[in-house]
Amino acid sequence: RGGMGEVYDARHEDGSFAAVKVLRRDVLGDPSIVRRFADEVRTAAALASPHVVRVLDVGGDDAPLPYLAMERLQGDDLASVLRQRGPLPLRDVVELVVQVCEGLATAHAAGVVHRDLKPQNLFLTRAGNDDRWTILDFGIAKVGRMADEATGGSLVGTPTYMAPEQVRGAVVDGRTDLYALAAVVYRALTGEPVFGGSDVPRVLRDVVETMPRHPGELRELPADVVAVLRVGLAKEPADRFADASAMAEAFRQAARGSLPEALRQRARALESSHPWRAVDPREAESTRSALPRPR
Repeated sequence: RGGMGEVYDARHEDGSFAAVKVLRRDVLGDPSIVRRFADEVRTAAALASPHVVRVLDVGGDDAPLPYLAMERLQGDDLASVLRQRGPLPLRDVVELVVQVCEGLATAHAAGVVHRDLKPQNLFLTRAGNDDRWTILDFGIAKVGRMADEATGGSLVGTPTYMAPEQVRGAVVDGRTDLYALAAVVYRALTGEPVFGGSDVPRVLRDVVETMPRHPGELRELPADVVAVLRVGLAKEPADRFADASAMAEAFRQAARGSLPEALRQRARALESSHPWRAVDPREAESTRSALPRPR
């Protein structure tokens, strides 16, 4: 059961298993919630990618209750994977980035900005030796022209993974999702969130004003990977990767140690103007010794 819907296991008429999200009866009288649910239905149905959850059917005015039937995935979300396994090997994280960026590229090409990318919305399914990452929940996505508009002061997203422009209520675009993905990667590699704690106002302030701990002090990481994270977590959208494909390619290159010198220089310039937050050396050493080496 979620904020505006309930999810049920079902079987589609074609025989496939489905997860059916139904708008709750008690919120039908709230036009904003009904409109948001309708936006989610339209958004999800318009995206065709192996890395975006597939829509099987939708129910609108002719249904007793509005609903969205999606493929039922077998596996775990990234949050569960991290709880079970801890920080992930570098090669696994690069594969995650490449696949999620493919899904984001499809969404962004359709004018859709997810706005709430986080570990709970990235789902891992396994078929033999193949891992497939799928993006879930476009429930607060912005579509088309709306993605170029400010949020009007409303706070939309999950604080730890929100981009600075979301916190400020400014214009969002595809680079907003790329910031969130970089924050997810930071968490997957180091075991730590970029900014954590229960003090939400402080987290939001940190998102806008400060950088997280240097990831290389929390875990042994290649310098090129740190450089790509620095660009991905840039405070200004213009300083991040231009699009999802560029971010995916940068992570591939970083894992091989072949990041273009121009990107390394770009990361150094960002580091010079807005450095990573310093970590107590004793804390960093104890954390690093407990984490796996990248492989």
